[in-house]
Amino acid sequence: IAGAFLGAMFGVFAALLMEFLDPYIRTRHEASDLGGVELVGEIEQASGEADPLIDPQRPTAPAGLPYRRFVNDLDSTLQPDEWQSLAILSCEEASGRSLAATNLALTLALKERPVVLVDADLRNTSGRRPDDYLQMDIPAGHGGLAAMLSEKSTSLPPPVRQCGIDLLPAGHTEAEALAHALGSTRMTNLVERLKQATGNVLYDLPPVDSQETVLEAAAAIGNALLVIRSGHTRRQDLKKVVQRLQARGINLRGLLLTDVPVRDLSTSSAYAHPTANRPWWKFGSRGENERLA
Repeated sequence: IAGAFLGAMFGVFAALLMEFLDPYIRTRHEASDLGGVELVGEIEQASGEADPLIDPQRPTAPAGLPYRRFVNDLDSTLQPDEWQSLAILSCEEASGRSLAATNLALTLALKERPVVLVDADLRNTSGRRPDDYLQMDIPAGHGGLAAMLSEKSTSLPPPVRQCGIDLLPAGHTEAEALAHALGSTRMTNLVERLKQATGNVLYDLPPVDSQETVLEAAAAIGNALLVIRSGHTRRQDLKKVVQRLQARGINLRGLLLTDVPVRDLSTSSAYAHPTANRPWWKFGSRGENERLA
């Protein structure tokens, strides 16, 4: 009995020591255990020359491979209505959430599936947005989601189409307070209208830790994909976000672990680049990382 007690105490001490020395998630196994989901995609860390955005003109390029396999796993694991309407979330800034949302939308478009991408990050300092990644020219006067959620518009603004994606941009926000409109009746009504659309609807939402209305919007959407970044997202932060999602009744359908070094890739990963000595996923320099949503 004494030996079992001492062994248990040693295990607890070792876990606490590991958390103190390295509080960050680094592997797919850790992400799956902490998130409580089996569907976890890995995106390999890239070299400085790699372009992290999928090129629609080069659909077989390495950048698109993990996303195609991840979408295939979503299709084979879930029922269509379990991810037809999907909130793309992150625990914190600089996890690559908006880039992942854009690449998922591009993947669906390359599969010739209708897809709507809603830029629902209405903060004034939210970094690069999907229209930036897609190099879209938003028409002058297009109010975007901000107009839809304000008193200035009673109808749904037309999406901007490019690369097979129907994008509803965030629009110009005149005040930071408009970001709280994500928890409004107008947002809920918009989600319900888009649920009637043919194809997938992806919502690029702000980080969960930014404001409570992010969870209110995600609850209206119903299903969520959580983007976490290897060596950046803390274990305790993931645990807290998962608990908050569960408390709201939000279905966490999967995790996407980005920026994974080659040494931390799981040997059975279906999402890693097939050539281990040619990493291709990159989020840029430290300064650029701070600007990522």
